[in-house]
Amino acid sequence: MNIQIIGSGYVGLPTAVGFNMLLANRGGVISVIDIDKDRIKNLQSKKSIFYEKKLNEELLKQNNIQFSCDFKNVKNQDIIFICVPTPNDKNNQIDLSYIKSVIDSIYKYLKNGVLLCIKSTVIPGSTLSIKKLLQKKNPKLKFHIACVPEFLKEGSALEDFLNPDRIICGVEDERSKELLTKLYNNSDKLFFTSINDAEMIKYASNSFLSLKVAFINELANLCEKSNCDINLVSLGMGLDKRIAPYFLNASIGYGGSCF
Repeated sequence: MNIQIIGSGYVGLPTAVGFNMLLANRGGVISVIDIDKDRIKNLQSKKSIFYEKKLNEELLKQNNIQFSCDFKNVKNQDIIFICVPTPNDKNNQIDLSYIKSVIDSIYKYLKNGVLLCIKSTVIPGSTLSIKKLLQKKNPKLKFHIACVPEFLKEGSALEDFLNPDRIICGVEDERSKELLTKLYNNSDKLFFTSINDAEMIKYASNSFLSLKVAFINELANLCEKSNCDINLVSLGMGLDKRIAPYFLNASIGYGGSCF
């Protein structure tokens, strides 16, 4: 099984290395495409431009991940993961231009039967809109599409990939389900939904974790006024299995383009 990763950032590169480890004894080739020539040159020399725990060590060990800027390489791929940014535009709406640019670059090279997986964070309806775009550009192409959102934490992305809580796969046909089941070696962490449901699960998960961070910080302010120790309060709350201790550490909060 040949796997193509498009995008070599905080999602794409750990995903590529993780799949290479996952498929080590089962055959298959992992390829990575990125338009950033300097980044690809570094990766061909087994150097990552950002830090991720154990990522550089694994890059040094692995000799069979292919890195390239040539989109023609998608022509022999069985499954393609799109891992490019989806920032907000000037109107604070999701910007799908990077994904659309990928489609523009690959549509003429794809083989029939390929499974295209959107791993970028997108709002419900986005994956199916990308499907329509690809159908319009290449009406004769017979392909499958899925939404397989990422749930990786910066700093532990490779570990999160190899030991996931769940693998959400939004699919619309049995063939997509079969391919993803085979790729993930029939993992008991696989959770199949509709494409729209998978997109919503990603956003709902991020929103809920954001709420926990915001809540505990507001509670910390209240504790200061009430002569209470927020560390003990959060610990006592987290002992309740329904609440759990994760993301209940009062802090400066969070920021950046991703949660």
